[in-house]
Amino acid sequence: MIQRVLTLLLILSVSLFSRQYDETLLNIEAKLFPKIAVLEEHIKNKDSSKLEIGIVYESIDEQVARSFKSKILKNYSNKLVGKRLEVSLISSKEDLDRNLDFVIFMYIEESRLVHLVSWANRHNILTFSYDPSDLYYGIACSIYIGKSTKPYLHAKVIKKFNFTFDPYLLRLSKIKN
Repeated sequence: MIQRVLTLLLILSVSLFSRQYDETLLNIEAKLFPKIAVLEEHIKNKDSSKLEIGIVYESIDEQVARSFKSKILKNYSNKLVGKRLEVSLISSKEDLDRNLDFVIFMYIEESRLVHLVSWANRHNILTFSYDPSDLYYGIACSIYIGKSTKPYLHAKVIKKFNFTFDPYLLRLSKIKN
C-alpha cells in the first residue's frame, strides 16, 4: 500500500512540474526552424560543410529535447542544403560556449533564458524559441500555429545583430517589435 501511495505521489509530482509540449507543434518546428535558419544570409553562405544546431532544455524536459533532435534529423536525413546537420543537446545549466549556427530554446526558466539569449546574441547566433512569447527576451524567431502557421521575427533583434533574411521569409512572417 505504501509503495502505491509513493508511486502515485511520484507520478503527481512529475506531472505537476513538467511542462506540456504539443506534439504537432514540435513536428512543425522540427521541419521549419532549420529551413528558416538557412534563409538567414550568414548561415546560408557559411563555408563549412556542416550546420551546427543547439537545443537548450531544462533537465525535466530532456526527453522532449531528445525527441525534438530526432525529429530534426529524421526530417532532413541528417543533411540540409548540402550540409551535414549536427544537433547538440545542451542543458540550460551549461554555458553556451560552442560554435553553433543557431540555437533552439525549449521552455527555459526566465533568468537563465535571459542569460543564454544574451550570450547567443552577442555571438551572432540565431535564436529560436518553442514559445513565441519568448521573443520578449530577445529571441529572434519563433512560430505561431493558429488558423495559419506563421514565423514570428523579432525586428529589433534582427536589426541589432545584423541577421539578414531572405525577402520571401520577411513577407511571409509576422514582424514583432
